[in-house]
Amino acid sequence: MKKIAIDEMKKILVDLLIKVDEYCKENNIRYFLDSGTLLGSIRHKGFIPWDDDMDICMPRPDYDRFLEITKTKKIADYIDIDFPQDGLFPFAKICDRRTLLIEYPDTLRSEVSIYIDLFPKDGLPSDMKKAAANCRKVKLLCDMYWFNKYSVRVWKMKNNPLKKAVAYIASPFVKDSLHPLNKALKIATQYNFDSSDYCATIVAGGMHNCVPKECFASAIPVEFEGHTFSAPVGYDKYLRTLYSHINNGDYMQLPPENQKIIHDIEVYWKDEPGKEI
Repeated sequence: MKKIAIDEMKKILVDLLIKVDEYCKENNIRYFLDSGTLLGSIRHKGFIPWDDDMDICMPRPDYDRFLEITKTKKIADYIDIDFPQDGLFPFAKICDRRTLLIEYPDTLRSEVSIYIDLFPKDGLPSDMKKAAANCRKVKLLCDMYWFNKYSVRVWKMKNNPLKKAVAYIASPFVKDSLHPLNKALKIATQYNFDSSDYCATIVAGGMHNCVPKECFASAIPVEFEGHTFSAPVGYDKYLRTLYSHINNGDYMQLPPENQKIIHDIEVYWKDEPGKEI
C-alpha cells in the first residue's frame, strides 16, 4: 500500500466535502461546517495549519434523512457511510473507501478510512438545568457504549490484571453492545430541533456546544481551501462557545502550543488511486 502524505490527505478530504455539498444541495439537506473545520474556514479560509480532519453537522431531521437516503443512493462509488452502530462513536462518518486510516497505531489502533465526522444537532429544553441533566445522561451512556464495544474486547488482551478482570466480569453483561447507544439516542432526540430554542451536539460535547437554535437558523457561504461551503449564520456566537476554554473565546487568536491538537494517524491508499484528486 502507498502511504498518503498529510497534504494529499487534506485534498482527499476537500474532495469528500465537495461531493457531500453537491449531494446535500441535490437532496435539499441542511448541513454546516463544524468545529475545527468551521474555525479554519473563518480564521484561515481553509484547514487550521496543524489540523488533519474535517467536521460537519446537520440538524437531526436532515441527519436522519441523509443517512436514510445514502442507503440506496450513494454520494459516489467510493464513498460510504459508517453508521454509529458500525463503530465506536455515537455519530456517523462519511468515508473514502479507497483509503486506509489507522488512528492511534501504537495504542487504540482503529482501522477505518479517511472520513468526515458528521455530527447531529439536537434540540434542548429551555430549562438549562434540565438540558444539562440530559447531556450528562447521554455522555454516560455514550461512555458505556465505548466500554461495551472497545474496552471489554481490548482489556481482555491487556497485561493489566485489574483491567483484564473487569473485562471478563463485564463480558456477560455487554452482549447487547448497542443498548447504551439506543438509550442515548432516545434521550438526545427528545426535543425536536426545529421547535427548540436551544441546540447542541448532545452525543458529542453536550452543553459545551449548546447555543441558541437561531445560530443554525440558516446558512451563509464561507471559503474553505478555495471552495465555498455552508456555515451557520450564527458562527461567531457558536465558535465563541465552542472555544470558550481557549483565549477566553477569542477564536481568531491562535491557541498556545500545548492546546494545538495533533492526531496520531497513518494513512494509505488501499490500491493505487485511479485518478488524481
